[in-house]
Amino acid sequence: MAGGAITGSFTVPLVVTDIAVSDIGLNAATITWQTNGLSDSQVEYGVTDSYGLVASQPTDSTSSHSIRLTGLASARLITTG
Repeated sequence: MAGGAITGSFTVPLVVTDIAVSDIGLNAATITWQTNGLSDSQVEYGVTDSYGLVASQPTDSTSSHSIRLTGLASARLITTG
C-alpha cells in the first residue's frame, strides 16, 4: 500500500540480555536479566538437562527481571556419562 500506514498486531521476538547471578548463598541465588520488550518473569532450572523446576515472579509484565531462587543444593556436582 503505497503511502499508507501499516496497521495490525505485530509480535517481535523477545531478546534476553544482561543475565547475571548475585546474592549467592549456600542454598539461594538471585537471577536478573533484561528483555527488549515487556514480558513475565520466569526461570526454568534443575539438575538435569530436562530442568523440571520453574520459578516465576507474580508481577506485571516488565523488561527488567529479577527472581530469587531458594532451596538450591549447596555445592552439588553433576556428572554425566
